[in-house]
Amino acid sequence: MRFLAVATLSQLDEPHSMTGSCPTYDPGWKAVLRFHLTRISRQLEKRTSGQSGYALPSLLLLVVVLTLLAFAALTHNYLQKQLALRSVFRVKAEYAAQSALAKTIAALRSPQEYANRLRESRRDLDLQDGSQSTVEVQRWGCFSLMTATASYRTASAQRVALVAQRPGPSFENALVFANTSHQLVFTGTAAVQGRIITGPSGVSKGTLVGQTGVTPTLPSAVIRTERAPRLPSFSQSELADEIDTYERLVKGEFSKNPLSRGGVITYSAKISLIDGSQIPADVQYVVAEGDALLKGVFYRRGPPLYVLAKGTLSFQPQAQVDGPVAIIARKEIVLPDSVHVDHAILYSATRIELKASARISAQVFSPFILLRSGSLASYPSLLVSISRTVEPDASAGIVIEGGATVEGTILSLGQKVENENPLVVIQPGASITGAVYSENVMTLDGSVAGTVMTREFYFYVQPTKYLGWLRSARIDRSLRPQGFLLPIGFAESFRLDILEWL
Repeated sequence: MRFLAVATLSQLDEPHSMTGSCPTYDPGWKAVLRFHLTRISRQLEKRTSGQSGYALPSLLLLVVVLTLLAFAALTHNYLQKQLALRSVFRVKAEYAAQSALAKTIAALRSPQEYANRLRESRRDLDLQDGSQSTVEVQRWGCFSLMTATASYRTASAQRVALVAQRPGPSFENALVFANTSHQLVFTGTAAVQGRIITGPSGVSKGTLVGQTGVTPTLPSAVIRTERAPRLPSFSQSELADEIDTYERLVKGEFSKNPLSRGGVITYSAKISLIDGSQIPADVQYVVAEGDALLKGVFYRRGPPLYVLAKGTLSFQPQAQVDGPVAIIARKEIVLPDSVHVDHAILYSATRIELKASARISAQVFSPFILLRSGSLASYPSLLVSISRTVEPDASAGIVIEGGATVEGTILSLGQKVENENPLVVIQPGASITGAVYSENVMTLDGSVAGTVMTREFYFYVQPTKYLGWLRSARIDRSLRPQGFLLPIGFAESFRLDILEWL
């Protein structure tokens, strides 16, 4: 447009004439037109001269913006790739930890190999994908506590598992009755579904003195008689070592525990209130010089925590224990209503009692164990009656009241007694899912979904003692859940497997 104005001005400077009827060109009008065209030309020149340096900065700004956008896109892609790689590394580390545990378990094919592995404690493993893992193996009651710490590239992971033993062939039976001196007698409503192993005297049916209106029947199970039926042997040496460890700990002999590596908190009051939520993670031992009352939540996933009381031990309502925590007391342990205990060990040198609404999934060791009606010991619980007692006249054995439930294993491992006092009593209405194993005398009137093994059955109806009789027991091997595992120590078919992931 500026070029048009300049061209017009140049044309105004040339002489012009009008022909025909038009008048001669007026020089005054020409001056006015030159003035306006000159003004327009200067304004356009001013505008274009002011914008003559704008293109280069704009181009530079555009280059900078595009560079930043490209850098941001590359950074985003890099970070996304790193996050993806970290996720992959983390998964590989977790799989490496699980694989290390699986390899450790598969390598333990006999009790001797397991015992040797316990003495070694830790072992490093290199896996084929380049990951590395350290596996620590230690006893946890009658189970094994295995911890695998694995690393792959920049990621690490830890897996903790309880390990138990698979049942051997003997536990495919419904009932093993190991007394060869008399018959196994069914009376009342007693019934067995599954195979029965008994002595050469076999099985018969009988009528109780004064019993009317009930016609006993022989079980519809497969019955196999043997000249000398035996219970599968259970090694008590490792269990005895574990009990000795608990006794030394409650006496304060921490230095003799090969796994000691944490701090100690001591309560010296006559009755100590111990709050689980106030215990630091690096503390391994909590000691009450007198009685102890536990409250709050005791939670562990790392090294085990030992809570020791030199007197009695009880719990406040709503108290919880979750993880590898050992509760050990010289005197009795009472679990009141609304208490929950998972993955723990309970040990008392005298007695342990579960009140009506107590809920546990734990290993329980004591000369005398009592489960009140309504209490629950859920899988994989273990109840073990040990032979030692602090007081000679103290009660001994395991009593499961009617209405109580046990999911797991019941073991009575005391020395064989010659008297008829039963060391396992399962009352009518009690429910057991799993296995009942007694090297002593047993009174069985409840129901068992699984296997029962005993040297002798006994009950008393005045004035008669009945040996080898079952009056209301219900045993059904087919109802035992698949994947059921036993405590470690049975000699036959030594095969280990994961019991629980913690």
